[in-house]
Amino acid sequence: DYLFSTKKKCCAKYLCDDMIAAPPAPTSTTTTTTPATTTTTTTPATTTTTTTPATTTSSTVPVTVAPIPALDKYWFPDVHGVGNKCILDNTYDDFMARPNYRSDYLFSTKKKCCAKYLCDDMIAAPPAPTSTTTTTTPATTTTTTTPATTTTTTTPATTTSSTVPVTVAP
Repeated sequence: DYLFSTKKKCCAKYLCDDMIAAPPAPTSTTTTTTPATTTTTTTPATTTTTTTPATTTSSTVPVTVAPIPALDKYWFPDVHGVGNKCILDNTYDDFMARPNYRSDYLFSTKKKCCAKYLCDDMIAAPPAPTSTTTTTTPATTTTTTTPATTTTTTTPATTTSSTVPVTVAP
């Protein structure tokens, strides 16, 4: 199914880049809990008790993520170029690497890519035009009679063909 009534329905199936929410940036959260404490101070005239409640503090900071490693090089159709060709590079469109497209767009060899996308340089040229002339000579029988003898000579039928290239005007 390639025709949809809305972009949303199409992108639900084919995962359009502008319809996918970006994942949240990675963060790290540190939580520190300080237990409650009770301090009692006694002097000859008074006793004072001080209680400090437990506290919990959290801090969240962005995490630096290692850069994404270079993409592997594959043969893929040059959908932005002129003509039909496959190129070996890692500059293929992101959608080509998605699981539901990968086998249709990324190939291990040029031959496999061009088998699917009919690369201009991989299509065999049509044979050059030729002209064939065929001549058939029928069988003949010749009878020669002299007063003393009669001679009959039979020549079998022959067919000859010749094929020559034809020059086609540009």
